[in-house]
Amino acid sequence: MERIAREPRLFTYLADCRGTVHVTLGDARLSLQKWPERFDVLVLDAYSSDAIPLHLLTREAVRLYLDRLEDDGWLIFHFSNRHLNLEPVLAALASDAGLTCRVQQQDTVAAENLPRGALGSSWAVMSRAEKSLGQLLIDQRWRIPEQNQNIPIWTDDYASILSVWR
Repeated sequence: MERIAREPRLFTYLADCRGTVHVTLGDARLSLQKWPERFDVLVLDAYSSDAIPLHLLTREAVRLYLDRLEDDGWLIFHFSNRHLNLEPVLAALASDAGLTCRVQQQDTVAAENLPRGALGSSWAVMSRAEKSLGQLLIDQRWRIPEQNQNIPIWTDDYASILSVWR
């Protein structure tokens, strides 16, 4: 996978990064547990397929992410999914952890306004302190996520996709 990601004819994301890029192969959560450094930004982008890794959307996972995140850092989730509405899960996790959260669903943009070949996407940004979100707080495209009291907080012991099936 890394070899493909580094192939400039296919992808330029890694080559275009301005900082030092470390690629760690393996389960994201297990790898992150071993990583000693703290980050300004953690981006989780694992939810668009039909089989999502539930263990990356639990109370315990969020605790690990926060342990590896700087105090004013951002925890970002790309949660686009055709079959599951993950927004209330993320809202519950943010609330449970005492985090400020904003979401943006670009799939609400009219298809004719999207660039050719582009698909809409859904994003959540979380931080410990509201002020850390800066411009997102006044940008009308970013809103407070919708809560659903019927969806319990997902944990390592309990997570059900049936509650968020579209």
